[in-house]
Amino acid sequence: MKLAAKLGMTTVFVALSVATIGANSAQAAFLGYYSTNNWKLNNTSADGSINTSAAPFQITLTGGDNQSGNLGTTDYTITADKLEQVNFSWNYSTLDYSSSNDPFLFLLNGQTTDIYNTTLDTGSGNFTTTVAPGDVFGFRVQTVDNLNGRATVTVSNFSATAIPESPATLGILMIGAAGALWQWKRTF
Repeated sequence: MKLAAKLGMTTVFVALSVATIGANSAQAAFLGYYSTNNWKLNNTSADGSINTSAAPFQITLTGGDNQSGNLGTTDYTITADKLEQVNFSWNYSTLDYSSSNDPFLFLLNGQTTDIYNTTLDTGSGNFTTTVAPGDVFGFRVQTVDNLNGRATVTVSNFSATAIPESPATLGILMIGAAGALWQWKRTF
């Protein structure tokens, strides 16, 4: 009876350790840490804007069209607080000749990834990437010339899902194994 009780406690301890490993916190929509209040809008040689009236479900980023004839960018960024997989849907349109004049880009630590940059003036899709603690990431609408109409991107279904870091996972497994070994040694 004593052995069964001890094995029962060990089983519970190991099960809790494994459950902790599998637990991923997910942040859906622009809520909590990713609330629109925590993001920053930055225009460089542009007069773009952000519309957060439909938040937390979606945001709309509008690029510049200040008639300057110069390149400009409108960025909406935040700093990641943990290792996460970031996913979102997007819907793009421009009044310019094509999206190649006003491309939609993803920003990660100052580097850009084209999301939509074609000869078409409308498009939609999904994007997924991984960010690490301290990474500055977000969305950019660039304008090649600040002429002929603005581009608008609606970002929806935003989510950030924590990715367990391997040293922490190993530590939890070690604690579970140490508990099981301790219970086993007390039995004999």
